[in-house]
Amino acid sequence: MDHHSDFASYFDGEDDYPRVHFSDGRRRAVQIGWRSPQYQSTSMAQDLVRRVISALGLSGVGDLGRVVDDYECVVARMVDLEREVRSVRAQCDVLQKRNEKLDSKLCSLLAARTRERTDIASEGHTSHQAISSDYRDLVEQRIQVFARTYVGGSTVPFGREVPERLPRFISLLCWHLFGVEEAERGPSEVLACLGLSPNDGRAVRALRSLLAARDDLMSRIRAVGLPFRWGFELQEGALLDEDRQVPWASSDGADPGRFVVAPAYLVRDQVFVRQYVHTG
Repeated sequence: MDHHSDFASYFDGEDDYPRVHFSDGRRRAVQIGWRSPQYQSTSMAQDLVRRVISALGLSGVGDLGRVVDDYECVVARMVDLEREVRSVRAQCDVLQKRNEKLDSKLCSLLAARTRERTDIASEGHTSHQAISSDYRDLVEQRIQVFARTYVGGSTVPFGREVPERLPRFISLLCWHLFGVEEAERGPSEVLACLGLSPNDGRAVRALRSLLAARDDLMSRIRAVGLPFRWGFELQEGALLDEDRQVPWASSDGADPGRFVVAPAYLVRDQVFVRQYVHTG
């Protein structure tokens, strides 16, 4: 079939992607999707359209026109969909901002309610739980290791019973770590109070490490902002209160309390770490 009567093809356009004009009863134009500077004459344009018709398996220019119509419909639909997507995205942004405002108001209300109550855990209480674990580790590990290392060289008389020397030494050390203001005494002063030589460089370095760990713990506690205290109070001779006290490792929990080895850690008078007590 001779398609020359069906179209009068030619090129226009100033760029390297010209449009091919053809007629299927209406004047139509299709932009070529690749660089084609070699197609410049009408015959070349006609040949290109013929090749497009053949490649698409079409019967003539009329079918090509319908393909172009379908393509233009698809493009128009895509434009509509893009417009709808932009509209939905804008609505989502509005809803997201609204939800953020509602979340902020809700958090403020919950925080206000939490501050008014002492029977529920706040974010600050959660932080103190982690601090409590670190305090227990400090007492049961680092402080005890220091005490076992240096108690034998102490000149402080810790009583007649040898088994009491270690817990008495730890008790005195904990008092100087947590019962006295941090700024009042440095390593040399604390060593002297423990009956150790302030000229012992190894002991000075070990105690300085303990003081640094104590200072870090205190900084974290104060950063939370809730009132706290160290509980040294003990009714000597009374049985232990399981809610507030725990026997020291070498003690029998059924015996009455003798002295505090390490203080309790309390936040708003709530016990986070129980008092370590030597019994006997």
